[in-house]
Amino acid sequence: MRQGLRRLRWLELADELVAARELLLPRSARLAVRACLTRLPMSLLLALLILMASGQPVADAAATATPSALPMPAPVPSINHQPVALAADQFNTLQHGEIDRDQYTPTAAAAFTDALVAQVAAYLRPFGSVKTIRLDSKLPVQGDTLYHFTLTCANGVVIELLELGQDDRIAGIRFMAQ
Repeated sequence: MRQGLRRLRWLELADELVAARELLLPRSARLAVRACLTRLPMSLLLALLILMASGQPVADAAATATPSALPMPAPVPSINHQPVALAADQFNTLQHGEIDRDQYTPTAAAAFTDALVAQVAAYLRPFGSVKTIRLDSKLPVQGDTLYHFTLTCANGVVIELLELGQDDRIAGIRFMAQ
């Protein structure tokens, strides 16, 4: 309940920032943007709010007013292969129902119970093996680094959000079918 209230407050802040940036959108477009914001993971929502609050121009989000037009950071030009390899390794390991909690922060390790690992494995298993992995963006989020990957698998495409703490241990991970 408390986390839901905190998320609601962040969404209200996003609405205020959009209004403050004078993005005059028709009602239907505002609802589409709001719908996209409500589906974002909390860490990505926070990163988006930081971008919006920075005063940097939001690339014509008002002009297109579609959910895919939300401002996203540009792809990372130089790739550090360690996070890419880690993302692929975590996908494969979790897909097989295994986890190395030593690679996770204490909070994240505690959150990944055996039951949750089994649930994640059941979700990832149908996608099959990873064919390609692309690093789409890298964002600093409250001292951590959030990586956004697109994994093309044998049976579909998966988005992986990997948050690494300052000690390069996994602070959070999320998989979403695209």
